[in-house]
Amino acid sequence: MQEQVSENYQRLLEKIRDLADELITTHPDCFPVVHEDGNWTPADGIPNTAACFAGILWQLHRWIGDEKWGNRAAYYSQLVLDADPTMPSWQAWIVFHPWYRFKKESAAHRLLIEHGQNVARSNQRRGQFVSDANDSARISASSMLDIPLMFYAANETLDQDLGRFATAHCRTARDVLLSDPAEPRAAATYDADQKQFAGDAQPCLPVHLAMMMRGFVHVFQVTHMGETLDTAERIGQLWIERLPEDRIPAASPSAADKDYLATTLAASALLDLAELSKTASHQLIFKTTALASLDALVDAAQAGHTTIEGQYFLTESLAKVVSHG
Repeated sequence: MQEQVSENYQRLLEKIRDLADELITTHPDCFPVVHEDGNWTPADGIPNTAACFAGILWQLHRWIGDEKWGNRAAYYSQLVLDADPTMPSWQAWIVFHPWYRFKKESAAHRLLIEHGQNVARSNQRRGQFVSDANDSARISASSMLDIPLMFYAANETLDQDLGRFATAHCRTARDVLLSDPAEPRAAATYDADQKQFAGDAQPCLPVHLAMMMRGFVHVFQVTHMGETLDTAERIGQLWIERLPEDRIPAASPSAADKDYLATTLAASALLDLAELSKTASHQLIFKTTALASLDALVDAAQAGHTTIEGQYFLTESLAKVVSHG
């Protein structure tokens, strides 16, 4: 059974590789738009999801190990950089981190540091958290995607203050957004006068749990702080407890649409947790759940139920399984 699953993953990776190869060959310097039938066509100009395509190329390079794909990934990373050096931090991570790791590109290293430092400038120091871009008094689940870059910048520049602030944010997010396991929060607002947080009316949806899980996993990979791995595992368990039988949750309690993007995010994080957890039973449940979700996602991808963001995280997950077994 595992061999058949791996073959399915291999075939989908090969399809993504072929789509990327065709786009690069027939429409050089273009970025893809994903259609309902699962095929790609060139976008007009450089879309705000361009980093996801560069990220896919890095994951293909990681899987194939061919210098041709590394050179392609570096070339498209440069196009992304030229178009929008101020992209969201999670996009910067999937482009610039492998660019520096595989090619030792100094511009990528510099931009990783700059992104991490810029995250700290949008902050609420009194509440010890990185504030929401649209509300300086609000902490949100999505902010955890930015924090690995803060730690990376702190490590690379030996900035202890930045490292302490990033640590404080992780603890605030854990203590505020995950204070009630039965009712995790998507966000909370800090009352500076009362020096406490109030709950947010927005329910904690699957995508919020997935973003927090990925953020805490990446923080642990950068820092090796045990408490962040513990938190990531708590979120992983919450995710698993809430999964429906088909392993792809609805986007919201009132929605019929499935949240494929959240599932791809979570599957990738669960695969990491299966490698990182110190508890054998946790390793097993994380990997089993990730693979079950990937099986469902492979079927969804074949049916075209993904975006370019979803295809990036799906490629990342598949490459982890096929490369590592």
